[in-house]
Amino acid sequence: MGLIRLLLAIAVVFAHTEPILGIRLTGGQAAVQAFYIISGFYMAMILSEKYVGPGAAKVFWLNRFLKLFPVYWFVLIATVLISIGYGVFTHNFLVLQPLISSFPHLSSTTKVFLFFSNSALFGQDLAMFLGLNNAGNLYFIRDFRLSSPPVYSFLFVPQAWTIEIEMLFYLLAPFLVKLRTRYLLSGIFILLLIRIYFYRVLGLSFDPWTYRFFPLELTFFFSGILSFRLFGFIQKKAIIEYEGYFLGFILCFVLTYQFIPSFGYLKQAFFYFAVFLSIPFIFNKTKRSSFDRQIGELSYPVYLSHFLIIRVFSLFLELDNPFSGVWVLTSTLLFSLIVNRFITRNLEKLRVKKLATLVVPGNSDTNLHIKGL
Repeated sequence: MGLIRLLLAIAVVFAHTEPILGIRLTGGQAAVQAFYIISGFYMAMILSEKYVGPGAAKVFWLNRFLKLFPVYWFVLIATVLISIGYGVFTHNFLVLQPLISSFPHLSSTTKVFLFFSNSALFGQDLAMFLGLNNAGNLYFIRDFRLSSPPVYSFLFVPQAWTIEIEMLFYLLAPFLVKLRTRYLLSGIFILLLIRIYFYRVLGLSFDPWTYRFFPLELTFFFSGILSFRLFGFIQKKAIIEYEGYFLGFILCFVLTYQFIPSFGYLKQAFFYFAVFLSIPFIFNKTKRSSFDRQIGELSYPVYLSHFLIIRVFSLFLELDNPFSGVWVLTSTLLFSLIVNRFITRNLEKLRVKKLATLVVPGNSDTNLHIKGL
């Protein structure tokens, strides 16, 4: 599963820079929503098998916090420091420049919101549905591009809005995984109808409504939970031996996605269904591979850091240069390896040590399986 996760993260990188040899993979939206399905699978698995009993939800939430925030804060601090350092010499403060230019015109409430959303992540998704009026106050807007300046331009790690959506799901996950299958299927059906209503009746078939509106994105998390339940079914039916075919199929799908005719939303829908169906087989194929796990660990820092790398390269290189994708991806992977080696792994030891003191009653082996999840 690690290789798939890394390829999806790279697809987001390519969505923000030039592809390599013309290969764009799935594009940003399909990659992000496929991640949601994978997240639903993993969260259903650990909440069903490891975080059980009284107090399990609190341990789960703490685990997610310790897993996500340290790396985010490192990238955030690095972004701010580089922007300040560059601004001292050039008076162009890079990612900070929009906020510095508009700061005197922002209301106190807006300043508090921007400080909180940048530091605590919560609110970054909301920023995509907000505009800024002449008095410097925030208001809900149909299309964030109609705001001048757009509120998202004040986000220092702008792609981190997906991490907030993940965290919103984590807050609900301990309760969602307990829902009966028929309720999850009903939820998916209702959410799909709402999405069609948004697209066809309200005319909201554009970004941010297509993949940033959290209630509608629950469709993919629900699908991930059902995928985990499918995993239990196929194990019982002894058909898991076909796992290699599913892994190869998804790899080919990701690599050739851009060349497949769209036919409206059919290509996306089929891709999501293929991910849903394949995850159990791919997980079973790769779950004991330490190499695959190490590759997968790069996906989070790659996703979080690539905008920082792009901003730095944009100072010296035209991003429409055919080789810019190569340089950005190579540098992002190298930066992510450093983050994993010197930050993530050390924090992982502290995380496991901290969680080892929080034994979940009724699950004596919980602490043996926390690492990596």
